[in-house]
Amino acid sequence: MPQYYPSLTPTLTTWALSQPIFFTASAPLHGRHINVSPKGMLSSTFSIFDPNHAAYIDATGSGIETVSHVYENGRVTIMFCSFDTKPGILRLFCKARVVEVDSPEFPIYLEKMGLEEVDGARAIVLLDIWKVQTSCGYSIPILTAGEPEPGPEPAEQQPKGDTDTDGTAVRPKAKATAKAYMKERTTLRSYLVKKVRDNALADYQVQWNARSLDGLPGLRAARRRAGEKLWYQDLGAKIVRAVTPWETLLLGMGIGVVGITVATRVVRQWGQ
Repeated sequence: MPQYYPSLTPTLTTWALSQPIFFTASAPLHGRHINVSPKGMLSSTFSIFDPNHAAYIDATGSGIETVSHVYENGRVTIMFCSFDTKPGILRLFCKARVVEVDSPEFPIYLEKMGLEEVDGARAIVLLDIWKVQTSCGYSIPILTAGEPEPGPEPAEQQPKGDTDTDGTAVRPKAKATAKAYMKERTTLRSYLVKKVRDNALADYQVQWNARSLDGLPGLRAARRRAGEKLWYQDLGAKIVRAVTPWETLLLGMGIGVVGITVATRVVRQWGQ
């Protein structure tokens, strides 16, 4: 059965940081794409500051969904799951904020995470955790390191009717069952290092990180390099996402004040 907590416990914190992978989930308010992204290199990219605050390094990639969704609505769910013999799933429901690599806050949070410069990083995603959920994880497969261990062959492949010289039944030969283990890939890290060395990372971000699949504003640095007017488009995005009662009320009041001010000036001019 799932259990819910208002924050991470020390046990859950230790367990989360011992996992080899985590996943991010996010969605736009009105677009069609719901995004789920696997994130590796957890030990060098994810940090938990306290029971309700965490952060992870967002490396440059061929999409910008999570960052775009955070800019639009701030909603992110982080999921950890165990591939060890002891099962478990942990979800962190978060309000998130993006700190891009060219922001003055970036080195501050990087130091807070205990990290040095990360090649190819485009942002730090700050996580304000407002709910924690745990569940069993019994359906998640087990991946372990070690030598292949014997296992029975499929029933249709087992020999039938074999007997030894003394008439006793011969047990079918065991078939070796291979085991797997998780080894960190170096492909992305090497690729980003080469992009940085060739001064090609910025162009790559302009091409792939300026917009989400639903056309939402993405990485601000990429949009700035592409010549976009950030204030204008960010204002438009803010108006579009004014769907909560408080935002709608404030927007309506603002429009009302502007309307009354304009109408008052027009009436005064006519009176003169």
